[in-house]
Amino acid sequence: MPNAPCVGSTSDTSMLKTITDSGGPFAHLGLDTWLCRLIQNLGWLEPSPIQSSAIPVSLNGHDVIGLAETGSGKTAAFLLPIIQACFMLVA
Repeated sequence: MPNAPCVGSTSDTSMLKTITDSGGPFAHLGLDTWLCRLIQNLGWLEPSPIQSSAIPVSLNGHDVIGLAETGSGKTAAFLLPIIQACFMLVA
């Protein structure tokens, strides 16, 4: 099994795909504006550490293995990029 990159220790900012529109605190992770608005409507104030680490990597097509405590936002970290990709397929 190949080694997965450790997302928390990289200084490679070229992996980050950002948007310039004001989509709130999740916009800098590379999520589309419409998804950022939905996140804001849920009342999520800022991404958790696992979300900040995993979402940009996943959006750029890389596999992610994330370890974090229960309630840390892992599910959203994995699902938000998938939701965005699904909507891009039908758009």
